[in-house]
Amino acid sequence: MYKVMIADDESWIRRGLKAMIDWERLGLVLDNEAADGLEALQLAERRMPDLLVTDVRMPGIDGLGLAERMLGMSPRLKVLIVSGYDEFEYARKALQLEAVSYILKPINPSELNETLEKAVRRLKAERLAGGAERVLPGYLERLTAEVCAGDRGSDGDFSEAVRLQGISASWAAVLLLHYDTAQFDSSTLAAQVEQIAASSISGERPVVLWERKRSRLGALVLGENGDAVRNNVNRLWWALKKSNIADIWAAVGDAVPLSDPGAVRTSFREAGSVSERHELGRKDELILFSSLEKEPGEFRYPLALQKQLSDAVTRRDFDSCERLIGEIDGYFRRTEGATLKHARGFYLTIVSDAAKLLLAQPAFNEELVREGFDFCLEADCQDSLPQMTDWLVRYFRKIGAFLSQASASDVRRNVALAADYIREHYGDDIGLNSVSARFHITSSYFSSVFKEMIGENFVEFLTRIRLEKACEHLERSELKIGEIAALVGYTDSRYFSKLFKKRFGAMPTEYRQARQARQAGDAAPHADERGRP
Repeated sequence: MYKVMIADDESWIRRGLKAMIDWERLGLVLDNEAADGLEALQLAERRMPDLLVTDVRMPGIDGLGLAERMLGMSPRLKVLIVSGYDEFEYARKALQLEAVSYILKPINPSELNETLEKAVRRLKAERLAGGAERVLPGYLERLTAEVCAGDRGSDGDFSEAVRLQGISASWAAVLLLHYDTAQFDSSTLAAQVEQIAASSISGERPVVLWERKRSRLGALVLGENGDAVRNNVNRLWWALKKSNIADIWAAVGDAVPLSDPGAVRTSFREAGSVSERHELGRKDELILFSSLEKEPGEFRYPLALQKQLSDAVTRRDFDSCERLIGEIDGYFRRTEGATLKHARGFYLTIVSDAAKLLLAQPAFNEELVREGFDFCLEADCQDSLPQMTDWLVRYFRKIGAFLSQASASDVRRNVALAADYIREHYGDDIGLNSVSARFHITSSYFSSVFKEMIGENFVEFLTRIRLEKACEHLERSELKIGEIAALVGYTDSRYFSKLFKKRFGAMPTEYRQARQARQAGDAAPHADERGRP
């Protein structure tokens, strides 16, 4: 089965595509769907599809940009561009990205399935041509990562890769090795682990090192049976300690049959559960899932510290904020039953509240707000309490520096600059939200200060500037009314004419004729008292 991702900002189009595709006949399975390009890219970074079906116009990253970036990550990806834009430039760019095809909306189901069938044939041909890859180093590691990530579509390939690579071991356990990023980088530590495993454990290939994340390595420890796997885990652990590799700790899932990808996935989840429960303050230990006691009792969050932190932010007391963040970190480290999952959720709440506070300010920094929300979106990927705490301290320092600089005078200066910007860009597609965001002021506060300083509200000011410019064009040019409307920022000439008449008491055409008549009268030769010129 080949994995498909559908990316379109219209949910009804995504539903339609899913209904049109002949999934079973083509050997396709829907792996993911995304409502915009950014979401699709984030999903692809975790699990790359075989085939991308995407619209061209989407918020965040458009379809062509998404296809280009995903092809950079996976050159074998096949791309199908679906769009309502029948423009040569889009088609040309799609072909440059080696998209499978460029289909216009409304979508014809037969055309869609024929195009997908061509893509499947190409995927099959490439898979056959690359069959030798299955016995190359790195292939089993990639499949192991996909199996552990929950990709059941890779289960068959995983079992076959184990067989083709000649691995004699029948059992395995997932080991997650946590390390101090201040002392190691993932590549160096991974090389040391592989070298130590090869010298301390018997067998042609004692470990499969499939994950190299910041602060964590993932490995399959292999053995002839469950007891052999557990013995090999202990041998590897003590060999690492003897090699003076300090400030590490490991979580290990149960030993399972290597021929069962589902069981390998369960072993990974068990190791992950151990990591969640024991990450905080745990060093130099080997923790087996089978040795765990019953689940800890109910955990109580440090809500009093959260309240104190919120009050300190309100007072702009960022020295106290930094101290309180340190106390929150200490609470999670020393409290029985605290897990990394608890810490993630609590830190997410703190950052979300801080970002919302920034949005409520008269002036705001869009980059700072986005940084906070990005942390919230990626909170589940955080795997180190010290790293989260360090980031939170730096983030609050940035908030403090920004708020100390933002003052009423800054806002008034920016509003004055905004008025000049409107005078220069009146013909562009601008509005209250876009202009206020450009000058880092909330729209409601911008509107209030603008009216106070300029004497007109935003819409009145913009309309007056546009219509005054329209008068100049009517008096000095022979442009059509629709052309003048477009020049001053109106796409609807009838709406433009309605506004014009409301302000000047005449339609644009009448205004032009009156001006021309007046100019003609001013230019005519004057007669003397007898009526002679």
